[in-house]
Amino acid sequence: MKPPERLYSVDDPQFSRTVSAVLTPSLVRGNQVKMLLDGRQIFPAMLDALKPAKRSITFETYIFSASSIASEFEQAFVDAARRGVKAVRAASITEHTVS
Repeated sequence: MKPPERLYSVDDPQFSRTVSAVLTPSLVRGNQVKMLLDGRQIFPAMLDALKPAKRSITFETYIFSASSIASEFEQAFVDAARRGVKAVRAASITEHTVS
């Protein structure tokens, strides 16, 4: 899959300014941004990012089907809660397919 065209890279300071203006909350200094292209790259990276959480997780996503990946996320939040991590999540899961 060819990466989408973009005006600037994630390393450009304008990226942080634009994302912070469009999304809430703003990006936090010290965090990292990495461009991922599709679910094969995105979901494993998201699941890996949940594993080291120690205090809290704030998570919002949209998953297009009630599939094994949805179950993996659910298990990741259960595991985090068992470690004493406060997890706030908003996830929409639908049975619809995208064409």
